[in-house]
Amino acid sequence: MLVLLSVVRLVAQPRNLDEFIARAKNRSPLLHDAIRQQQSIVLQQELLRSQLRSLLVTLSADYLLAPFFGSNNHVVSLTTSPSSNAYGYEAALTNGGLYSAQINVSFPILDGGLLAASEHQNSLLTKQSQYASQAIERSLEKSVADLFLTVYQWQQQLAMIDSVVRLVRERKDVVAEFVSKGLMQQSDYLLLDIEESSRQSDALQARASLRDAWAQLRSACLLADTAIVPLQEPHFRLNDEVQDFQLNQRFALDSLALDAQAAVMRTRYSPQLGAFANAGLNAVDPALLPHNVGISAGLHFGMVLYDGHQYDQQAQLLHVQELSLQDNRDATVLQIRESLHSLRDQIELNQRNAALLAAQENHQELLLSMIRDKVVLGQVSVTDYLIAVQEYALTQQKIIQNQIAIWSLTNQYNYLDW
Repeated sequence: MLVLLSVVRLVAQPRNLDEFIARAKNRSPLLHDAIRQQQSIVLQQELLRSQLRSLLVTLSADYLLAPFFGSNNHVVSLTTSPSSNAYGYEAALTNGGLYSAQINVSFPILDGGLLAASEHQNSLLTKQSQYASQAIERSLEKSVADLFLTVYQWQQQLAMIDSVVRLVRERKDVVAEFVSKGLMQQSDYLLLDIEESSRQSDALQARASLRDAWAQLRSACLLADTAIVPLQEPHFRLNDEVQDFQLNQRFALDSLALDAQAAVMRTRYSPQLGAFANAGLNAVDPALLPHNVGISAGLHFGMVLYDGHQYDQQAQLLHVQELSLQDNRDATVLQIRESLHSLRDQIELNQRNAALLAAQENHQELLLSMIRDKVVLGQVSVTDYLIAVQEYALTQQKIIQNQIAIWSLTNQYNYLDW
């Protein structure tokens, strides 16, 4: 095969597919967000544990001034026993004022199983987040590989065009010498010159497409450098079809998450018991402040007795979501199986086509080697030689496209086969 890996104006060191995938994973904001989400889940669980298993100690202070006007012939007075003709708030409500400074302690004794249910729910959320991270990584691997193949295809296309230009140019230089000696016609030289110009135009378009493909690959990998470097040939191996897709794990986690959500919901209907205590100052009469220092303690109990059938409605909603999950799982698995079979068939067809193209390439190379010298001897016309070159170039293009198709289909197959 005359297609060379070296490409004009590509001067930097080669890079392989694994390097680009590693760069994309290392710089992907989606992966970073998934990691932060897992950290957030852990922090939320620690916060809930602190709320349900730790003492809450607070300091409170209140001062309320509720004076009376015209009580017992005083313009303004602070008293708990105003005269009947006084003006002010009802003494039974305000006691003339409030002086309070307390330390309060509360502690939940029974949480209805909320902590245990939440820990289980958060453990499932962590596993879902880990699965999402793996899915993002696989999506990055596939997308970067697709972009890499596009760049590699244009790189090989440009190399093929350059090899064809060399074939034409070699004969063109020889024909030019024979034309100058009057042994060949000027039209023969012009035919070769037109072919060379046409191929050079194709090369310019290929370089433009190569630059555009490189820009997309750099963008996907968040690379700042703009250098165009020769890429190494990628290697794709078709994986064996898995029997149990990771997708089933995702649906299983989603189903368990619904069960965990139902368990958290049930804790609302379990008995709730909490203890509280305080100590400090709580007075209404400034003259008795020293005697109004004390403590208090108590319990608070709560339980839902009737909620207007909200529990049953929420349970039915979760059941509907569970049925939808099962239907989506079955349909998705079936679609993946069918897609894998189709992809495998396409890969096999392209592999057979590759063998045919390789044989065709060998015959065309043999033909070119046989007629290249006969052109200047007049035994083969320049037109016939150019037809052979064009057919050879077309075969080379088909070989490149067919190989890229095999790699792309394999990449798609391996992405789904997980």
